[in-house]
Amino acid sequence: MGIKNMFIPKAPTKDERLEDAKRILTDGEEVIDSIQGKKGLAEGILVLTPKRVFFYISMGKGKYGTNEYPLDKISSINHTLSKVIGEVAIIEIHSSDDKLQIVSKKANAEVDAFVKSVKQQIEEYKKQSTPVQSNNLDVADQISKLAGLRDKGILTDEEFTTQKRKLLGL
Repeated sequence: MGIKNMFIPKAPTKDERLEDAKRILTDGEEVIDSIQGKKGLAEGILVLTPKRVFFYISMGKGKYGTNEYPLDKISSINHTLSKVIGEVAIIEIHSSDDKLQIVSKKANAEVDAFVKSVKQQIEEYKKQSTPVQSNNLDVADQISKLAGLRDKGILTDEEFTTQKRKLLGL
């Protein structure tokens, strides 16, 4: 009795994995960057969007698994090269309550570019989510506080005028 010819399914390409992962994007969310990798034995794709980073694993028959990290919860992301299990890159994402470690066989330059993209997106996200106060309101509020200090006798009229001129850029 000989060995039967068994069908071994071809592993999905990066584009196929990414297309599958797009089904969990929210309205208006788009993919900025992605890279293939493994978490343990599970092969998937690490995806960066303007709101989050997630590792997506297709489990077949419409089922999937994810590890999601909102950008505001990521405390650090870095990568190292390991020659222990062949030349691979290890990407680590740390959040306040979790750590994700992905092993990628991609070239170091591709992994480095992905990590840089994530870091840049985190900075952009922080800038957008930081409330911007109007300088005029802030200056007016500070002058009001200075006037209060002057009225209480803590500042002299001269000190008040000097500080007021600095705030007004005069």
